Amino acid sequence: MKKINSSLFLIKQCYVFIKKIITFLENTPITFSLWLTTFTAIIVIRIFIENWINNFSHRDLQFLFNEFTHTFLFFLFSYILFLILLRFFAKTSLRVTSNILLWGFLIILTPPLIDNIISEGSGFWSFYIFDSLSGLLLRFFTFFGDNPTIGITYGVRIEVAISLFLFFSYILFKTQNFLRALAGAFIGYVAFFILGTFPSWITFFIVGWTKGFFEIHSTEIASIFLSPEAILSSPPGSLLNALNIKMSLIYAFILSTLVPILSLIFFKKIALSLFANVRIPQLLYHGNLVWLGGGLALIFSPQTLTHFTFFNTLSFLLLVIASYYAWLATIIPNDIFDLPIDAISNSKRPLVKKTISHQSYKTLGWNLFGTSLLLVTLSYPYLLFLFVIYHSLAWIYNSPPFRIKRFPFIATFVSALASILMLFAGYIAIDSSRTLEYLPLEIIFFLLFVYTISLPIKDFKDRISDKKAHIWTIPVLLGEKKSRFFIGIGIFFSFISSVIVFNMYSLAPWALLFGSLSFWVVTFPHISFLGKKLYPRYLPHSIFLLTLLYGLLLVWEISKVF
Repeated sequence: MKKINSSLFLIKQCYVFIKKIITFLENTPITFSLWLTTFTAIIVIRIFIENWINNFSHRDLQFLFNEFTHTFLFFLFSYILFLILLRFFAKTSLRVTSNILLWGFLIILTPPLIDNIISEGSGFWSFYIFDSLSGLLLRFFTFFGDNPTIGITYGVRIEVAISLFLFFSYILFKTQNFLRALAGAFIGYVAFFILGTFPSWITFFIVGWTKGFFEIHSTEIASIFLSPEAILSSPPGSLLNALNIKMSLIYAFILSTLVPILSLIFFKKIALSLFANVRIPQLLYHGNLVWLGGGLALIFSPQTLTHFTFFNTLSFLLLVIASYYAWLATIIPNDIFDLPIDAISNSKRPLVKKTISHQSYKTLGWNLFGTSLLLVTLSYPYLLFLFVIYHSLAWIYNSPPFRIKRFPFIATFVSALASILMLFAGYIAIDSSRTLEYLPLEIIFFLLFVYTISLPIKDFKDRISDKKAHIWTIPVLLGEKKSRFFIGIGIFFSFISSVIVFNMYSLAPWALLFGSLSFWVVTFPHISFLGKKLYPRYLPHSIFLLTLLYGLLLVWEISKVF
């Protein structure tokens, strides 16, 4: 009896000790910036260990960058996936789950070390599994197959086994429900398996519908991900670097769309306030500039891409998304330095409503800025410089001491230059010569003129607050009535002159129609649409829609000629 009591006492003490450790890990104070720095540090150490084991064999800068982005994005995707699973099964808060998972992610440092020890220094090839659908199903039921020296190696299997045990134990500890913990561990294994064989599943998605899902084999999957094909005229180099680039594109695309959705789920109030602040016309405007640039390249350049593969298309879509994030990043300094103005004319903005703290808003801005640069570098590295210039123009436009937005015409010209950079990005991405040699200068100057004349329509809603803040926009200088007429005439002239610039006289009736509609929308402030008054804040929406429709007609006519 004494032995039983002693054993029970020892078990109880161990339970109390483990509970204290878990409580300590769960309640570790951490900010997002600290989390991101710590997570990045873990990834850097993982890459260091892998290169150390490989005796620091020669790696050029391109390979090291792509190896880092691939590893970082893969584990970030894994972290988010297991964050969702663990939070659901363990019924814990987001903060607690995030903390415990960050500590648990230290385990990713072990596979290369374990493989090196088992192989006595020769190493194993820790790689993705490339297999047919039937082969994957067999591997699923045999814990990743019968060859632990390649693909999912000894080290990775030990990592997965330990992770699943900890996953199971933590869920059981938090819920006291064995079946729930067992279900969580099983779903965790499914997640590990999909992550470890992700290229195969992507290949099934790409060609399985046409070729047949059971007709795809490992050689075909490997040829898609290991072939050193150029992506938007950017050669990947080695086979392994090709895999790094292609998987980085996939993970970046998934994460850039997944994170906003998850933020809406986990931080609904803040996310809704931020989403309402994105200025949809300007957001779509930036993406359309990239599309327009690509379309102009197809029309005017004799050295464009001759075929659009899956990764070419994905890379261009990522460029469009990068333009969205670039625009969102510029909103942050604008809102910070315009806070007194927004308190008068934009009372629903996040800082005015205090739905997000000043410091958190700054952190968000830096993350949007970094994300835009990362996405454009992954999409097409040659365009990074253009995005850096774009952000530089946006900074001097919005921020002291220059704050160019205070000066009429200069402000809109700077905004027009920033817009042209997005168009250039789309053009260069499609033009395999990576230059603007074949883009007609008259089109560049025409678009600069159009954007300079048209962009002041966004300033009508802030006219009163801008005047108090001594920001001399066109509506402030000329007054509402005169500035509406001035800007309306400019937009009307832009539509008409496009016929001459593009030498498309068949478009003259359409230019006259859309130009007249735009002039009417701008100059008549009390018009109604669908029974609702067209307030100044909706002017950009209206002009954007009219311009988009006319632009589609213009592209259609030009494509028939070329």
